[in-house]
Amino acid sequence: FESGGQLLDIAAIADGDPLVREGTDILGGGVRKIRETGGPTVLALGAVPDGQGLKRSGSSVVGGLSAPEFVSGEIGIAANGTLSTAHSLGAIPTLVHVILRCTTTEYGYSVGDEIYMNDVQGTAGSIGQTIASDATNIVIVTGTAINIMRKDTHVRGAITLASWRWVMRAWK
Repeated sequence: FESGGQLLDIAAIADGDPLVREGTDILGGGVRKIRETGGPTVLALGAVPDGQGLKRSGSSVVGGLSAPEFVSGEIGIAANGTLSTAHSLGAIPTLVHVILRCTTTEYGYSVGDEIYMNDVQGTAGSIGQTIASDATNIVIVTGTAINIMRKDTHVRGAITLASWRWVMRAWK
């Protein structure tokens, strides 16, 4: 960082350590740019919104959420089942996204459309899904049906399981 002629070497920051911009200054000294010594890259902080994260990753500085460290392939959906998929992160993920990906047009959704799923139970005791994770697996427990809001009529409907696939993304 350069502030008032002083330079803080960003290379001294360990890989994975976050830098977060808060307010208009960093370190209270009117810091306006970040530069890694020995490298040509200069990042003007005026372009980074308040609260936006910067993270040193390897030999570069990146802003925002990094790419997921685990992405499953498309996995078929079964009713009344437990799907357990190893994520190989070696720790409980800090963030998990489980999506339904449309593979056959249904309810106004096109092939390739994705719906972000949460831990949801329907009014009937066995409708819905539970999403969990541990240091080894991402787990999806499904009931007799999975309901979504229809894109075409805005009414809830149970999906045709064969027309959708699970996809899981996780960050360490």
